[in-house]
Amino acid sequence: LKLLLMSATPITEDTMSVIKILNLMIEKKQQFPEDFNEFKKNYCKDDGIFTDDGAIKFLNNSAGLVSYIDRSNDVSQFAYPIINDIIVKLDTVNKKNEVLEDLENKLIDLDEELFNNKNLNKKEIKEINKDIKETVKKIKKIHKETNKKLTIIDHINNCFDKEPREIKRKSVKKIIDCPSGKIINPKTGRCIKDPSIVKIKICPDGKIINPKTGRCIKIKV
Repeated sequence: LKLLLMSATPITEDTMSVIKILNLMIEKKQQFPEDFNEFKKNYCKDDGIFTDDGAIKFLNNSAGLVSYIDRSNDVSQFAYPIINDIIVKLDTVNKKNEVLEDLENKLIDLDEELFNNKNLNKKEIKEINKDIKETVKKIKKIHKETNKKLTIIDHINNCFDKEPREIKRKSVKKIIDCPSGKIINPKTGRCIKDPSIVKIKICPDGKIINPKTGRCIKIKV
């Protein structure tokens, strides 16, 4: 019967604990010094690293005492993550992000121009609304392409030059012309009252408009 030490990673405050355990299996005449300074003097350099002779001597004295089990390739002992490769052309992604940011900033500017500029005429309002629709359409298209799930084969095929696809012509939607005094709401596509147009109220004879309330009051004689 032979006693073997099953190795593991020792967690202890005593730096010589492993040496003391080894000494339990070694005859007294061949035991290692359990005092660190004495052990260092016999086996190590000044910095605590084994000397060449000290390492050979230590290995010879401890040979056959330690059984080391390598479980690094034992799947049952470790949980390995499942990694799926996602192939993305970074230059394309960055370019799309820049275009998307520019379009979103443009949409903000158009909205501010539409609702803050009180000097716009009907034709200018119509052009701005048209530009808003086109900008929103481009933004939705980029989001759709970005969120589209592609397989690895799709990504590989996209790396090669292809002949340009035939563009399918879609029927042009009729642009809604709002009646006088109304504009298109870019979010709903419906006609709403134009906030830039102030309706002038006409009071009956004998009354005038109160500038504070906007109501008709009697003329004081």
